[in-house]
Amino acid sequence: MYTIAFLGNFTTSWDTSPAFERYIAESFESLGHKVHRVQRENWKESLPEDNIDFILIAQWNGYGEDIVEILKATYNKPVIYWAFDYHYVTLEQWHIDLASKADLFLSKEMEHRKFYEDKGANFHWFCEDFAPDFYEMKPQLKTTDKEYDVIFTGSHLPWAKERTDLIKAIDERFKLDVFTFTVDGWKNEGIKSVHQIVYDQDLPDLISKTKINIAIDHVNSEGYWSDRVARVMCLGGFVLNRYVPLQESIFRDRIAYFNTIENCLDKINHYLSHDNEREIIAYHGYKYAQDNLKAQNKVKELITIYENTLI
Repeated sequence: MYTIAFLGNFTTSWDTSPAFERYIAESFESLGHKVHRVQRENWKESLPEDNIDFILIAQWNGYGEDIVEILKATYNKPVIYWAFDYHYVTLEQWHIDLASKADLFLSKEMEHRKFYEDKGANFHWFCEDFAPDFYEMKPQLKTTDKEYDVIFTGSHLPWAKERTDLIKAIDERFKLDVFTFTVDGWKNEGIKSVHQIVYDQDLPDLISKTKINIAIDHVNSEGYWSDRVARVMCLGGFVLNRYVPLQESIFRDRIAYFNTIENCLDKINHYLSHDNEREIIAYHGYKYAQDNLKAQNKVKELITIYENTLI
């Protein structure tokens, strides 16, 4: 078992949902590891005095440029940097510094692997394919009794034109409900039915009442997607997902894919009128996700990488 100094955010994210670091820390501990949660704003004052096996840093732009040097001088142990957002557009220097100075750089940005390696980073693709360990399927309603035909649980982002265009097109043709932190943003786009964000313990109820869950991220980049797909699968929901290269290696045929707006609309129409086909895919996705797409699985993957690259 390992002792880990985990630097990150253990409160809430920008959209008021619990930060993912909490789930990861809990999963480490459930597997028998010891985790020192170091809240990022006070990291210098909060470093543990225990013997540490490795340091895990979650992305943040406020650590300071000398963080890796300080941690290595303090512990003389490997530093792992985990970046879970898409950074290639802005490429802020703090991110490049963390990626290049850490002993291991975990990132979803597979499309830009060579760029990071040229900067000196020890890049390892680490996709976001996990849900909280406590996610279980709520008993399903009959397929004909479900309250929502199509839902999307994502933020309105001004630069995400492809996503906005898709959501608007779905709204024009089908009964769509959007659950989001950015209520005004989607309402300003003309989306008719917009609700406050739903997460954690409240999400199982929503997914159990939904026929089709739309998944599309704000960029279309190889290896990059959010945890939305894994969360819905872990709750027994049916996912219709905008295809991104490498998703097939993780989700297989346990979700449905689309590649254009028209293709998405055609598939929504198909799956709304083929309840059994849709529910069979969702059921197999649920079984697969419960065995493979939990935070514990991601922690085990991280430990495997650590043991085989840094020890």
